[in-house]
Amino acid sequence: MMKKKKVLKVVLNVGLIVALLVSITPSILVLYSFLFSLAGADRIFMPVIGYSMAPALMNGDTILIKKGTEGIQVGDIISFKVDSIPVTIVHRVVDIGENPILTFRTKGDANERPDKGKITADQVVGKVVHIVPTRLLMTSYILFASILMPAILILVRIFYCFSKKNTATKRFEYPILNSTTIILMTILALSGSRLLILLILAPMF
Repeated sequence: MMKKKKVLKVVLNVGLIVALLVSITPSILVLYSFLFSLAGADRIFMPVIGYSMAPALMNGDTILIKKGTEGIQVGDIISFKVDSIPVTIVHRVVDIGENPILTFRTKGDANERPDKGKITADQVVGKVVHIVPTRLLMTSYILFASILMPAILILVRIFYCFSKKNTATKRFEYPILNSTTIILMTILALSGSRLLILLILAPMF
């Protein structure tokens, strides 16, 4: 019986670690690019927010961007900044002008009209060269499940630890704040923050 419990605990912990690694994949990619950009790397990972580039890019995807304007052509997807918008925009180039300075006309694939105004070279972050489909981690079903399940497991553990059937010794042997609970709380926090982004920020873009 004890062996079965140990096996179940190992399986649970392994499953939670895998779930944690999967859930933090987008964050790891962004952190990786930030650290390497400090070292002068010309490629960065960036999360996609919104649906203006659907179906090519979906909310929750992660894109790899080659920094700069070199090699950008009509039809390429670029990332750029606009002073009036707090997040970086990712849209497709529909026209390029070079008189008197290099400018780009952009449009979201899902938008009916091109963006207002032209983008100058100094506003461009770079060109999208690869797409990581991390959108699978940002669906409402996955996020609700990854919030509900850890929450239930945490509540069950708290109830078990404070159950009248357990002695003080058992509560000491099975503390509430152990490695499993920490992993569950981390998954819960990450999923909760992503759900807020999905519900609040995504519809704006």
